Amino acid sequence: MRSQDCSMVLWGGITCFSAYRVVVAAALFVVALILLLSTLTMLATVLVSAHKPVFEGVDTSGYSDAVQIPDPEVSWAIYGYIDSTGDADYYYFDIDAPVDVYTELLVPKKSVYDDFYPSYAIVGPKLPDSPGLPFEVPGSCGAVVVDSPPGDRETFYEPFTGINYYRGFRKHTLLSEPGRYYVVVYDRSHASGDYVLAVGEKESFGLRDIPGVVADVLKIRSGSIDHS
Repeated sequence: MRSQDCSMVLWGGITCFSAYRVVVAAALFVVALILLLSTLTMLATVLVSAHKPVFEGVDTSGYSDAVQIPDPEVSWAIYGYIDSTGDADYYYFDIDAPVDVYTELLVPKKSVYDDFYPSYAIVGPKLPDSPGLPFEVPGSCGAVVVDSPPGDRETFYEPFTGINYYRGFRKHTLLSEPGRYYVVVYDRSHASGDYVLAVGEKESFGLRDIPGVVADVLKIRSGSIDHS
């Protein structure tokens, strides 16, 4: 008797060829499910972290071309780079009522940045005088200066970016005068390096933010903004 081939019925009307197609379809389903779960995991990380990325882009030269921080109470992660001797990066936000602003300056945990301790200053109306800053402060303004003292620093892993960071001093600053404020990032020793300026603590994240934030996450994880 001739042996059966794949064109013949095996059981219940299913041929060998049909069974093969079922196996392939099941394998493709499993792959699609894994990709979906990976995407959802990444989105869950985004939702938990709730940091909205902002990129410095073109290097700022002063107050006139400062990068906007839309809302200082919302949690932002601003990715910048001090790229030359005496360089300072400028950011700004506006308030119309008293605000307690959270700020922190992070540095990627890499050996090249072991001695990189950047500082920042919040510049605005009715803040204290701070002489000796390496940039000009408008005559009607003062500044709250936050230095990163040399020495051992706390580190942590940020799942949002997949990067280990040195933590800076975490500060709350009560700004009571309505108007425009600036955050200026600089390094007193004129070193160069990457940093992340964290501003705000309020989680504000909606479904319409997902495509842009996912694209930003991929950009960060690709290393395209890493200058080390």
